[in-house]
Amino acid sequence: MKRAGNGISLKSITQGEKEMATFLNVIKIIVIVIAALFALTFTVYIFNLDMKLTAAIYPWLNKQYDKVKRDQHL
Repeated sequence: MKRAGNGISLKSITQGEKEMATFLNVIKIIVIVIAALFALTFTVYIFNLDMKLTAAIYPWLNKQYDKVKRDQHL
């Protein structure tokens, strides 16, 4: 008979315990993803990366904007 790492035989684990373990794994993954997203947004906020990106692409945006044909009625 196979034994799990904690000494409990795998056959003695009930279906409910398997479902609970799966549920806890899903919750753990969700918490890790939320923590990673928080860390990413916190880093963007602290280093003001959104405005630095905007400043970097500003010349390209101006060039695109200046190419737009306009109807000038006065």
